[in-house]
Amino acid sequence: MSQVQPQFDPNDPKYICCCGCHVLAGAKILTSISTVGILIMAICTIPMIDQLKRQPYFADDLGLYLCIFLIVILSHVSLWYGIIKEREAFLIPTLICMVIGLVLIGVFFILSIFAARRSSLAGEKHTLLMALGTWVQISISFALQYWFFSIYKNAYYYIKHKGQSSTGSIAYIRQP
Repeated sequence: MSQVQPQFDPNDPKYICCCGCHVLAGAKILTSISTVGILIMAICTIPMIDQLKRQPYFADDLGLYLCIFLIVILSHVSLWYGIIKEREAFLIPTLICMVIGLVLIGVFFILSIFAARRSSLAGEKHTLLMALGTWVQISISFALQYWFFSIYKNAYYYIKHKGQSSTGSIAYIRQP
């Protein structure tokens, strides 16, 4: 009994971002923006190294920062390779890092609730306003991180489904 695979349709709505562009184009745009962010992070590392000369007790912090930065760079290089060469497995490190980021944002949100509760019990009046600002920032971070994750995840599935299509290439299906 042979299994019939459905034809691959690159114009399927599940491969369109909410901004209206194709997921691969959206993934390339996001990756370009994050490349700029990584370059800014690299530039900001230079003063940190200079600070280390004056205050050597920051060595542990700088070491941790550089380890995380190395993971980000390796994940990002893998992401670029996966998007350009259309190899879905190379998107997995970025997807894993983004899930870890979502979990950490959720943990920070919960911790900020406990911190605000503790401060309000101590009688600090300005705490509620500060906590509200923090919750708004964390919520926006979570929403953006989830949106970016969904674009990369859809790009992953696009590349995967394209590679698994019965013809091995794109089969355009006429839309009525």
